[in-house]
Amino acid sequence: MVSTNGGASFANGGFVGTQASKVIRATPGQEGYIWVPLYNNGLSRSTNFGQSFSKITNISYCGAVGFGKAANGSNYPTIYIWGTVNNGMGIYRSTDEGQT
Repeated sequence: MVSTNGGASFANGGFVGTQASKVIRATPGQEGYIWVPLYNNGLSRSTNFGQSFSKITNISYCGAVGFGKAANGSNYPTIYIWGTVNNGMGIYRSTDEGQT
């Protein structure tokens, strides 16, 4: 559900996927960017306030997502996940909006 009026009302948003976590994360300082762990279905993100979502490639499991200080020269926070990337389970960091 998406609200455009401070939570006074809500409308249907985009479909995030199945088995999604109830703990979604809005990206600090980035209006409209939302990240959702999908457990065994990877990680999904929206760049348009939840109207649509796209899966991040190479992530087959994601149990948690969080943010840290942006890397030098970047204006997007560093992304951290607990998950499986290319068949290796662990804590991963991305400094390029989830591209790698």
